[in-house]
Amino acid sequence: MRPRIRENQTVIYEIRCELDDFEGLYHLANLYTAVCELDKEQRAVAFLRCTERTRATDPSTVLMKVRHLVSGASLTLAFEMSDRSDVFNMEALDACDVYFKRSYHASDLLPLTARLREKILPGGLTLPAELHQAPGAFCPC
Repeated sequence: MRPRIRENQTVIYEIRCELDDFEGLYHLANLYTAVCELDKEQRAVAFLRCTERTRATDPSTVLMKVRHLVSGASLTLAFEMSDRSDVFNMEALDACDVYFKRSYHASDLLPLTARLREKILPGGLTLPAELHQAPGAFCPC
């Protein structure tokens, strides 16, 4: 599917994210809101799609694919919002280019390989939020 192109748009990024279910929205609502604001401001074209959970995944982690529309360069970003700094979503860590971890403590990265440690960045402190509607209700994506 091609990105929606709007008249006089300044979009240079495409962001794709599949939501497994609504469990993760509790910790990730701020992230989804930011993505939708980028879409609204025409700084990115966002595609958020709700799908049923197909495998055991951590609901506090989401993967986003971000593509630069001019160069075609793309990155897979992981956002992990769990409370423990010593626990990682290894499936996401292996699959991503950059892994943002909310509870970050550098010494807890030491058991990981250098290749995996290099991917992990502090994700910043965010607080859980409750959404009383599906993402489509607050995001035109």
